Amino acid sequence: MNRYRRLYQNYLPLFLQLCRFGVVGLAAAAFHFSIVVGLVQTFAFAPLVANVFAFFISFQMSYWGHRRITFSGTAVLHREAYPKLVLVQVLTFCANE
Repeated sequence: MNRYRRLYQNYLPLFLQLCRFGVVGLAAAAFHFSIVVGLVQTFAFAPLVANVFAFFISFQMSYWGHRRITFSGTAVLHREAYPKLVLVQVLTFCANE
C-alpha cells in the first residue's frame, strides 16, 4: 500500500501537468483552425496566408496558456522562455508549410 501511495504522490502532479498541457494545446489548435476557417470563408484569404495569420495569433494563446496554466510553477523568466519557444515554433511552422 505504501508503494502505491508513493507512486501517487510522485506522479500525480506530473500527470495533471500533462493533462493541462494537452488541454491548452488542444484549445490553441482549435483556435488556430477556427481562425483559418474564418479568414478563408469570410474574407476569402488564401489558406496558406490565413494559416500564417492564425499561427501568430494562436501562438500567443498557446504561449500564455502554457506559461500561466501548464508551467505556472516554473522559475524560468519570460525573457528566456519566450525567444526559445518562438524559435522552435517558427521552425516547426516552416517545416509544416
